[in-house]
Amino acid sequence: MTDKSIILLLAGLALLCSCSIKEDRRECPCYLELVPDERMEACPQGRLMVSVFEGERTEFRTVFTPRQVDESDYGEISLRRGYVDVNALWGVFHGVVRGFNYMLPEGSQMDSLYASTRRGVDATGELATASIFDAKQFCTIGIKLLPEGVASPFDLQIRGDVAGLDLRTLNPAHGAFQARAQQTAPSRFALRVPRQDDASLMLDFLQGENILFSFELGRRILEMGYDWTAESLEDIELEIDYANARISVIVGGWEMSWAYSIEI
Repeated sequence: MTDKSIILLLAGLALLCSCSIKEDRRECPCYLELVPDERMEACPQGRLMVSVFEGERTEFRTVFTPRQVDESDYGEISLRRGYVDVNALWGVFHGVVRGFNYMLPEGSQMDSLYASTRRGVDATGELATASIFDAKQFCTIGIKLLPEGVASPFDLQIRGDVAGLDLRTLNPAHGAFQARAQQTAPSRFALRVPRQDDASLMLDFLQGENILFSFELGRRILEMGYDWTAESLEDIELEIDYANARISVIVGGWEMSWAYSIEI
């Protein structure tokens, strides 16, 4: 018997001894083990928040440090027995958890979040296992200004009606979303948005706090066949051609463009 087998055997015996033979074993805890899915090559940067839900109740939640994540040191997760949903959420967290939802602060872009949820995990015995996977829960919208090298005469912001995600299902959580694009290089801007379930995203051209023109970005993205239900979200590219007054949306190598007009 190998050393690893001995360690696993002793760990199993220790768990069996956590309740005496005379006790009702239904009242004994179940110990949950988190196992990285084979698709995970490396853990994402940041902390890991693990949430366990049983029906409408949050059974367990804790946040692991980057060091614990790097070392897969998740400690002992003890649960009441039952069937549970297990969510793993990686990232640098700026949002807050409200009920079952992870919500963004007002004026913030989406955090770089990776997550998975395993539904109906059988935790009715002494040991349970849940595989976790780092599916990308945000879409980075890159913006390129044309002609290159010319400063934008406007500020750019994106707003919509989704401001977070449901940790149980990873579906969009509704709320007011509004964030300004950040410059990443000359003539280049970027902004992260959460997973969507409607066409509410708008690209605003601002002068100060005044919206001069709004482009129906969400509708155009859907027209191009972008899949907001994909397990991991793809990024999107925009090109704003100020000289020719056109906006191009690029999804998966496909490009479509539309004219626009701004009156100042």
